Amino acid sequence: MANRVITSLAFIALGLLTVILPPTLFHVCTGTIEAVSGMQIPMKCFWSAGVATGLGVLFCLSGMLLYFSKTVFVRLGISLMIFLNGILLAALPTMLIGVCHAETMPCRMGPLPCFLVLAVVSLIFRLVNLLFLSR
Repeated sequence: MANRVITSLAFIALGLLTVILPPTLFHVCTGTIEAVSGMQIPMKCFWSAGVATGLGVLFCLSGMLLYFSKTVFVRLGISLMIFLNGILLAALPTMLIGVCHAETMPCRMGPLPCFLVLAVVSLIFRLVNLLFLSR
């Protein structure tokens, strides 16, 4: 019971940090790029932050599901889902969507390291939970 409460609260907190930190503390670029057609399109870091917010909501919901699940196999499945979400969170600003190319842009100094740290923390939490559940 204690493991279920601790891990679920950890993943809920991790999800809340993923949702709250990019728009409040680590701002993404607010600029736009003008397309050939003349349309203004937000920069890549805007889209990365939006998808990371969705992943943060998934972390929160996974933490809630982890709290309410009773069997070890369901909790292992939810932990595997959290692990894959963590990998997706790490791949989002680095390989999938990316952030701005210029090294001096705010999205390179704030959200990129923030997403990577949150992804690594989620992977560590998941591995600790996996070790506990496999006993």
